[in-house]
Amino acid sequence: MGADREPAETPRKKLARLEGNRQARREPVHEGLMDAALICAGQVGYRNLTVAQIYEQAGSNRSQFYQHFPNKADCFGKGYERQVRLLVGCLASSGQPDDLRNALDEVARFIADEPARARAMLIEVHLVDGEARRRRREALECLARALDRRFRQMATEQDPPAITAEFMVSAIEQAATAALVEGDPAKFRDAVPALEGLILQAYRQN
Repeated sequence: MGADREPAETPRKKLARLEGNRQARREPVHEGLMDAALICAGQVGYRNLTVAQIYEQAGSNRSQFYQHFPNKADCFGKGYERQVRLLVGCLASSGQPDDLRNALDEVARFIADEPARARAMLIEVHLVDGEARRRRREALECLARALDRRFRQMATEQDPPAITAEFMVSAIEQAATAALVEGDPAKFRDAVPALEGLILQAYRQN
């Protein structure tokens, strides 16, 4: 009796496998271009950013760029959205004092280790079209809601005003932006204890 043979691959399964392989090949290129858009925008400024700079930074080419994105604004915007999800997730996971310090320290590391990308996220995004700015507003609102949910339970007397979390998020953003504008990313790390105290005090004293 002959050895058992694997069942033949159906046309539908073959198409699904080929499509999966195609997507797997596309993903690294797609992500590389998005990262390159942020890095280059942080280095040369969004207004000076060109498509050529993006695909050269990514080790790609013009044809591949336009297979993934219609223009630099879309590439930057998608890269911003991807990166901001990571940062918002980091900060929003903080529910205890130690978690808050760890989250702020993580932001400090991001600013110090990747100043070009951080500059794109915090400064250059204001120069992009309305879609990127909309994503920025949504990200800040999401972070404010997450912080408020996690820290409101610390209030000792009465509920903090609804605007408390928005003010805290704004303080973090302003401190990070100031450090980048002054060309001293490490300055944000020095501000972390004060920011931590500001947030905890705002909720504990209400």
